[in-house]
Parts: sequence; C-alpha cells; structure tokens
Amino acid sequence: MNSSYDTSALDLSNLQKSVGKKGANYPLDVIIIQNLLNNCVANFPGKLSLKADGKCGPATIKQIELFQKHIVRIPTPDSRIDPAGKTLSLLKAKLDRTYLLRQQLTASLNSKANVNIYRYINLYRSQYPKAKNISYLERLAKAIYTDIYIIDIRWMAYMLATVQWECAGTWKPIEEFGKGKKYTYGKEIEVTDPSTNTVKKNSYFGRGYVQLTWEGNYKNLGNELGIGNELHLYPEKALEHELAYKILSHGMRKGSFSKGNFLARYINGSQKDFVGARKIINGTDRQHEIANLAEIHFKLLIASTFNRDYNLINPILFRNHV
Repeated sequence: MNSSYDTSALDLSNLQKSVGKKGANYPLDVIIIQNLLNNCVANFPGKLSLKADGKCGPATIKQIELFQKHIVRIPTPDSRIDPAGKTLSLLKAKLDRTYLLRQQLTASLNSKANVNIYRYINLYRSQYPKAKNISYLERLAKAIYTDIYIIDIRWMAYMLATVQWECAGTWKPIEEFGKGKKYTYGKEIEVTDPSTNTVKKNSYFGRGYVQLTWEGNYKNLGNELGIGNELHLYPEKALEHELAYKILSHGMRKGSFSKGNFLARYINGSQKDFVGARKIINGTDRQHEIANLAEIHFKLLIASTFNRDYNLINPILFRNHV
C-alpha cells in the first residue's frame, strides 16, 4: 500500500487533465490518481498497490477500471478519470483520513505560498555580501515564485540550484563555454526557414538556464511549449529570459530533458531527493555539489517564511557556497 510517493505534497483537489485510457496522462496528474487509488479505503476485487511513478501503464488503467466498476458502479467503465467527473469525486471521498491529514500537513509546510520572496533575496544578499548579479537572481526567483505550476518550496530550491550551477553563478541564461566545439552538437547545421525560404547555419550547443543541447531537443521543446519550430530555427532565443524560464520550468516538471525524470518523482511529500534529482538534467554529473546548493536555497527559502530576525540563521550551514 505504501510507496515512496504515498505522501505526495501535490494538490489532491484538482487535475489538469484526464488520467487513464485515452487520457492526457500528465505525469503530475497520474501521480495524484495513483496516490488516491493507493490510499483509498474502499476494497474491491483485484485491488492492488501501484507504484506512483507518474506513468499511466496497464496496471494503473486496470485499477481505475476496477474502481469504476465496483465502487462507482459504472456498468461499462471507460477506465478514465476526468477532472470534473464522478470517479474523481468518489475517489477523494473514499480517501484514508490519516493519509489525507498527513498529505495536507506536508503540503502546507512545503507550500510555496509561505515564502516571502523579498526576504529570501535579502537573506541571500546578507549571507553572501560579495555575490554578484543579485538582480538576475531576483528576476529568476520571482519567475519561479509566480509560476502557478511550481507548488513546493523544495522545487524552487532545486531549480535555483540547477540554474546557479548550469549558468556558473551568473543567474542569467548563458551560452555554453566553448559553444560545444568539442561535441557533435556544436557543429553547424543548415536549417531552412519555410516562411522565408532562408537558409541558416545553426549550432545547437548549450543555451539558457539549463544549457539546452542537441537539435532534437530544440525541436521538441519548441513543440511542447507551443511555439512550433521557432526555437529550432532561432536557437539563440533560448537566451531570452522569458523563453529560457519556460524551458526550465516545463522541462523540469515534465521530464523533457530526460524521459521519466521530473521534479515530482524526486521531490514530493516526505521525500526530498536533491541528489537523485540531478537525473532531470544531466545524469549524475556533479549531483552532490548541486544537491548541496539546493539545500542552502531550501534553508534560505524556509527562513524567509519565519517571522523572526535574520541573525538566527547559522552561518555554518551556508559557508563556501556562493
């Protein structure tokens, strides 16, 4: 019954899209449904515990079907849960009370809504008086804070740590050092703009907040963000703050950079795997260094929620991590 995700801090009250057979099956939505099914007090024939991994496979679809058949009493189940449907309503009504309270407490403690972003910036500035580019840090922190899809303080912390590392502490979208000259993705490729029939020579080396690389990734992210081939034709746009942020947020939430690796998989409920979360971006490369940075941002963000003096923070926790 219990999986490593069974105390997900995700909002259990809403789905973005449908989950199940022929559903949109957004990973975060799937995790919510898997948790609801795992922590449902209603018993029905064939009930099994699911691994809440955000993947809507045959086992998840089967559990939805069985719940609809035996609990919702649908003669011909469609094996899909819709945001405003009866199945979701009843599933929430059958949720174990202890689990619900634990989930609500976890969500409350780690809610982004608790953060005072200006206090966080002042804390960072006070902790690191020699730090540069604070205005860029403030711009990024505000973008994360106002992002409706970022719900957890720990997600904020890991995103900040990722950008700090990937952008060499500049806090702004940058080009990869060396522009990928040593790698295949750094070679020029001729690309034709179909609207003007103009031929361009592009290189798809690392750019932006997460150092997006490879032609295929530029194509995929453009399509996922709804801007078509714009990013593929003009890869330099990944250096623009707004687009660079959309790439950062969407890719880390949806697993666009590394299939199956997204924020909710490593950071949810009582789980805060800052080390494993590196797989979202680049395997295990520098995973411990980035995890340490994330811990620092997490502590600063938590401190920003406290109604107390800044000097209560232990400087030993933050030393040597500018």
